[in-house]
Amino acid sequence: MPGHRFLALVALLGCVAVGCSEAESDPPDDEPSRSVGDAPTAKQSEATEATEATEATEATEATEATERDVDVPTMPRRARKNTLKGAEAFVRHYIDLRNQASSTGETRRFMRLSHNCDGCTKYADLYKKVYLRGGYIKSTGWVVQFLQAYDLGQATTVLVTVKAPRMRFKRDADDRTYIGRGGRYKLRFKVKRINTGWAVTYFGVQEDCQ
Repeated sequence: MPGHRFLALVALLGCVAVGCSEAESDPPDDEPSRSVGDAPTAKQSEATEATEATEATEATEATEATERDVDVPTMPRRARKNTLKGAEAFVRHYIDLRNQASSTGETRRFMRLSHNCDGCTKYADLYKKVYLRGGYIKSTGWVVQFLQAYDLGQATTVLVTVKAPRMRFKRDADDRTYIGRGGRYKLRFKVKRINTGWAVTYFGVQEDCQ
C-alpha cells in the first residue's frame, strides 16, 4: 500500500489505529496505466493465482502459530451479564482483544465478537495486511481511563477514553519505521445482545484526532 494511502487509512480510523504519524515517506510516482495489449496471459494468471494461494496458506499457518505463542485475553464472567456493567466489562475485554490483534495480526477473536461493524472490520483488515506483508505494530496497547455505558433502547452505547502510547510500525518488511505519537482518544462503542452474549455493532471516535 503506498505511503499516502496507508496514512489516509490511519486518518480514516480516527488517528487511533496506529497513532497519528510523526513521519511520512514521500508518496511514490503513480504506476503507469495498463493498456489492453498489456493484459496478462493465461500462464501469468495461473502463476498469480498460485502465488495468492500460497500466500493465503502461509497467512493461515502464521496465524495458527501466533495463536499458540500469544496469551489470549479471557472474557470475564461479568462481561456476559445482560446489564450496563456487563456491557462495560465486555467493551473493556473487546479493547484487550484489539490490543492483541494490533500486536499480532490475529483478528479472528476480535471479529468474532462484532456484528455488522464497519469500524471493527477496517481495524481488522489493517492489522492483517500489515502482518501478512511482514510489517508490525509495536506498542504496549490502549489503556482504558474512562468507561461508561448508557441504555439507549435497541442498542447500548459505551463511551470510552483510552490512552494510546507512542508506537513504532512498519507497513511491510521493506518499509521504513514510522513513529506514532500516541495520545488520549474518546471512543464510542455500540453493543447489542445477540443470542446469550454481547456483540459490537459500532466502533469509532467521538471527535477528530487532536
